[in-house]
Amino acid sequence: MLAVPLVGAGEAVGAITLRRSEVRPFTDRQIELLQTFADQAVIAIENARLFEEVQARTRELAKTVEDLEIASQHKSQFVANMSHELANWQIAAPGDDRVSNRTQHSDVRNATLD
Repeated sequence: MLAVPLVGAGEAVGAITLRRSEVRPFTDRQIELLQTFADQAVIAIENARLFEEVQARTRELAKTVEDLEIASQHKSQFVANMSHELANWQIAAPGDDRVSNRTQHSDVRNATLD
């Protein structure tokens, strides 16, 4: 039996093992080849982990973008509503009877509440 550890970033993440039905030593070339496979396997495992990490982060960022788009829509609607209200107030303000009527109605309401 021949076992080669899968070591990535100084940590063992697994092992590759070979067994033969007959008992005889593995050649240096066979051991070297298995070590190469092990090194490649560690790279593949790390790439898969990084890929999943990137996918998870991409999903988080997509959700954040969606939330920001919704918030921006709400902000735009709020600004549009306030602009409309301010424009109507400014149109009515300079010498407009509606402004004085508002004040009079406000005075009447305040007087009846007192």
